[in-house]
This record gives sequence, C-alpha cells and structure tokens, in this order.
Amino acid sequence: EQLKMSILQIHRKSDFGLRIPIPYHITVNGRIIGMTQLDNVNIELPAAYYNIGISYIFKIWKFQFSLTGKKDIIVKDNERIDLTFYHKERIWNILFDIDLILWLAELFFELPYPWNFVYKIISNSFFVIWLTRLFLIRDKYFTFDIKYDQLL
Repeated sequence: EQLKMSILQIHRKSDFGLRIPIPYHITVNGRIIGMTQLDNVNIELPAAYYNIGISYIFKIWKFQFSLTGKKDIIVKDNERIDLTFYHKERIWNILFDIDLILWLAELFFELPYPWNFVYKIISNSFFVIWLTRLFLIRDKYFTFDIKYDQLL
C-alpha cells in the first residue's frame, strides 16, 4: 500500500489589517526551499523529522541581517500540519509607530526648548533600545503555533 505525502501548511499571522507583505524565506533542515510574500504556503513532505525555519532577510549596505525562527516538527504519513508563525512585537511596533508620527510632525513644527531636546533624547534612546533588542532576539524572533490533523 502506497502512503500519501503529508502537507505542511505555513501561515503568516498578521497583527494589523494594513501591513506590508515582506518576503520571507522558508528553510527545511537548514536549506532554503523558497521565498514568498504569500500568507499561506503548502509544502508536500514525506514522513520524517524536520526543522522548519522562517526568515526575514534584509540587506543593509554590504551586511545581511535576518530575523528568524525555527520549529522542530515530526511529520507522519497522510497528515496535515498547520504551522502558524508570528512575532510578539506588537507593543514595540505601536511605540515605534508613535515615535515615527512624532518625528514626521517635527518636520512641520518644532517644539520649544527644552521640550525638543527632551523629545530627541527619548526618541533616540528608544530607537537604540529597539535596535539592540532586535539584534538580541534575531534568532528567536518568530513564535510558532502548530496543529496536526489526519488527512482523509
């Protein structure tokens, strides 16, 4: 009896209705198998143990920077695995968006002294803390939810 291949369905969970579809790489056991901007991707896999990785890769000048996450899964014959990935950066994104709006507003009017100086210190400090945090969690940026279902 021939067993059917299993299906790995990868879903990108979005926090907001409006978002930029950043392309992400999918790796299986450390090898890039593709890049997509889609929110849902189906991959057929035989039964085995896999390490699935998701990466946003950014090139900044000569340097390559990535935000990644990895999940070990066991695929059985004739199975559907729903793997949803997301990040827990919602509060940081809201704070960053507020700071960005204030920065844009500063192009049209200037706060009086000493408030402009206070704003610049807070804004620049927040940006440095945010970048440092991104750098520290870059290999564990994504969180995964997994659900297994038997195919008919």
